[in-house]
Amino acid sequence: MTNDEKVNILLVDDHPENLLALEAILEDLGQNLVRANSGEEALKCLLDRDFAVILLDVQMPGMDGFETAELIRLRPKNQQTPIIFLTAFHKNEEFMFKGYAVGAVDYMIKPFPAEILKSKVSVFINIFKTNAELKQQKNLVESTNLELQNEIKKHRRTTKLLKIKQGEFEAIFESIPDAVIFTDLNLKIIRCNPAFTTLFGYESAEAINQEYQIIWKDRKVSLTTVLNNIDNLRSYEMVYFRKNGEKFIGDTINTLVKDAEGNTIGLLGIIRDITSRKRAEEEIAMLNHQNELILQSAGEGIYGVNREGKTTFINPVAAKMLGYAQEELIGEPMHRLLHHSKADGTDYPLEECPVYKSLKDGTIHHITNEIFWRKNGSHFPVEYVSTPIQEQGDIVGAVITFKDITERQAIEKIKNEFIAVVSHELRTPLTAIHAALNLLSTGLIDANSQKGRRAIAIAEENSDRLVRIVNDILDLER
Repeated sequence: MTNDEKVNILLVDDHPENLLALEAILEDLGQNLVRANSGEEALKCLLDRDFAVILLDVQMPGMDGFETAELIRLRPKNQQTPIIFLTAFHKNEEFMFKGYAVGAVDYMIKPFPAEILKSKVSVFINIFKTNAELKQQKNLVESTNLELQNEIKKHRRTTKLLKIKQGEFEAIFESIPDAVIFTDLNLKIIRCNPAFTTLFGYESAEAINQEYQIIWKDRKVSLTTVLNNIDNLRSYEMVYFRKNGEKFIGDTINTLVKDAEGNTIGLLGIIRDITSRKRAEEEIAMLNHQNELILQSAGEGIYGVNREGKTTFINPVAAKMLGYAQEELIGEPMHRLLHHSKADGTDYPLEECPVYKSLKDGTIHHITNEIFWRKNGSHFPVEYVSTPIQEQGDIVGAVITFKDITERQAIEKIKNEFIAVVSHELRTPLTAIHAALNLLSTGLIDANSQKGRRAIAIAEENSDRLVRIVNDILDLER
């Protein structure tokens, strides 16, 4: 409370003229003068306002001043509110003591000098203002103290959380499997993790305060590479050197380290040895090249499908036999293109397709008597083998090798026809020989008779014929 703020002064008297007189005396003090015409009214005024002092008439009808004072003192809020009794009747000491006993701070007998009353009231006004100011200061101190305590608690929580986060960071930093280094703006190493020691052979104490270049061979080229790849969010490959001089290829990421204000304070580098991976990639590339050469040079048609039956690769021979360009078939469902119908034109259900069965049951299917359809709508007979591809026990696709057996079927047809003819040609002389010998062996004719000599001649002629036929067959085989 400031000195300019007004305080409340309660004037209690059942005579309006007395209240006017008091107001006239105290008006110069410039405070809020509140009237009450009875003790009951005075108690009501105390319910919603604080008063610097109460001027209370002793002699009032109903509830007198002493009773009113007793009731005022029963309220905790008003136990310290100053009460000055004013009276023109009770002048003896007994009443004065009673007034002090019920809580009065003063007992004034009418008539009294106006200046004395004004002076006493002024003192209580100052005391009230001083107490109010002290209370405000106390509240301010308590509030400030509470804020300070809260800040201290907050700081302690923050410090504790920071320690936890630092601990977590340390655990993560120490356990990262890749080599990690922090450098300052001059690219001097400030810190490195155990994986750095494992990868490069430098102990942490050896590496700290060394320049980043200790792991490079060509500082100028390497520094340019590092600076050109800062914060591009992509890794790059670089040749590094271990402490023992051994070199390796490292997959590298560099990023700037900034403080809370956004100022750059250093560089963070993460390095992973990918020598084994590069070697494996080279081996895979070589194997892919070899496989490509095999596919290109193979005399049979070869193609692969995934789990959905779509083409993943096809060699030139297969594409040529089917009448397609290789790129036309990649990603296409092969059953729909070349295996959709049987030779008689009826549909070939996917579920019956041996290639489909390989993808489902994981077994090899060898088929010798089916057809494949060309791009132009014609078909040709094929023999093919469907072999499932498995990875870790799961079927991921199949490889199909096939060959056009049109020529083989034609040869087999000729051979069958030839065998039928040869069979007939062989049976004829053999029958004649068998009949002649049978007549001679059973004695039905005499070998020295004319018929006997004729039978022998027939046998000899057919034997010669049989020899000629056999020689012709041998010539054909050659």
